[in-house]
Amino acid sequence: MATATKEAITESSDNKKRQSVYSKAGFAAFNKARSNGVPVCFTEGTVIYKMFPSGKRTAIGHVKPPVKIEKKVICI
Repeated sequence: MATATKEAITESSDNKKRQSVYSKAGFAAFNKARSNGVPVCFTEGTVIYKMFPSGKRTAIGHVKPPVKIEKKVICI
């Protein structure tokens, strides 16, 4: 039987590895807050929502859409 090796994720780790850990932590915090009856805020697209423990969602604002950087150029 193969066992998975645990790898420490640090700020110097690959972006993909860090993002996986950050996403899991965010979902865990979101679920814990909801299970404790605390309202949570999140975005879907460009709309910011506040969700109450009852499941009711209220739009509370908007964010600008993400900007895709096509080419990164550094000039000195």
